[in-house]
Amino acid sequence: MWQQAKETGVRLIRASASIRQICGVAATTANTTASVRPRPTTATKAPTGAAAAAAAAAVVGLGAVCLSSPPATSEAARQAPQPQRMQQRQHDQFLGRYTISDAAEKCAPSVVNITCGSYNSAYFTPNNPLPFGMTGGSGFILTADGIIVTNAHVAAVRGPLVVTLATGEKYAATVKAMDEQCDVALLKIDVPHPLPPATLGKSSTLRAGEYVIALGSPLFLQNSLTLGIVSAVARPGSDMGLRQKGDYIQTDAAINLGNSGGPLISLDGEVIGINTFKAANSDGISFAIPIDVARAVIGQLLSTGRVARPYLGLRMVTVDRALYDSDFAHDQRAKHSNGDGYVDPESGLAVMVVAVSPDSPAARAGLQPYDLILDFGAKPARTTTDVHNVIGLEVGKRIPVTVKRDSKLVDVVVVSEAEQVHFGGIDQRL
Repeated sequence: MWQQAKETGVRLIRASASIRQICGVAATTANTTASVRPRPTTATKAPTGAAAAAAAAAVVGLGAVCLSSPPATSEAARQAPQPQRMQQRQHDQFLGRYTISDAAEKCAPSVVNITCGSYNSAYFTPNNPLPFGMTGGSGFILTADGIIVTNAHVAAVRGPLVVTLATGEKYAATVKAMDEQCDVALLKIDVPHPLPPATLGKSSTLRAGEYVIALGSPLFLQNSLTLGIVSAVARPGSDMGLRQKGDYIQTDAAINLGNSGGPLISLDGEVIGINTFKAANSDGISFAIPIDVARAVIGQLLSTGRVARPYLGLRMVTVDRALYDSDFAHDQRAKHSNGDGYVDPESGLAVMVVAVSPDSPAARAGLQPYDLILDFGAKPARTTTDVHNVIGLEVGKRIPVTVKRDSKLVDVVVVSEAEQVHFGGIDQRL
């Protein structure tokens, strides 16, 4: 009898290792399972004598270990996210019911409607597709004392401008400054109380597929918003046939007549672009000026009233592999002793100097026609857009340039100068 009890105790002790692994779970669920555990329906014969004592001792000892020792955890279990952390991560990854509303409400008080002319209430009828003598756009408050940001094509109208705040208050507006090339303008209204300025974000951190919200007054419907995503973070203006240099944010957020000048905001409620135009006869193809570009323009407009753009006296072209390998291009390179040249092996693109203006910063630096630009401003140059982005709006900037000429690498430094004005207009040369 004693030997049988001893063997039973040994078996129970050996089983303690496996039970120890689950005792933590059993301990945490003991109160719950105890309330729902059914009573035994059949009687079992209890052990008697020494066997019962040994078994009881073994079970009591095992139970003491389970209840007093912390549950054993593996390395993977220790590294597993806790419930609160997991819940926080899920909150960051998924849109909530009011995520869009919360973002819009942060910026909505700063959005304004801009009109010029008289409103025709018969606008929304089949027989009157446009309100007679009425133009309009949107904008957003930049400073608490009443400076408004909008598009230049919204402000460049004949007639008095009226700014309507989100609260419904109306004020006469004057044009403080504008830059038609970048299509940015500043208006000024005189208000008796401080206004809520919009918060400017960073367009450089945008990613394709990110949610954005367009705010404004499409078709004179004030306080409207549309939701979309970033279709492209840097769409060159040349892709749309524009003469303006620089890139635009492409989005599928609906933009219509009256949205121009309004803010494009992130889910943080920060302005990351200025809604400017949409592709004609299309839906879901809209464009906004990146706020990083607009910020530089706005800074100059506030300080000097105009934008002084850098001038290099350089004409360039982006060439692809097919054009670069053509017989004509080969003959031109041979004529100008530029050897085999260079084309980026990944993109198949290269930047070639087409012409250099006499006595220009580019000429004084030593750049020549048919030079192939490899690096511009210590950054790889594969397209002319890469070059424009480095130049920016800073006058007097020293820009290191590496070109390939006659199968050799040549390093020069170009110092940008203020743009040249000819016959009352801006010279469009770079």
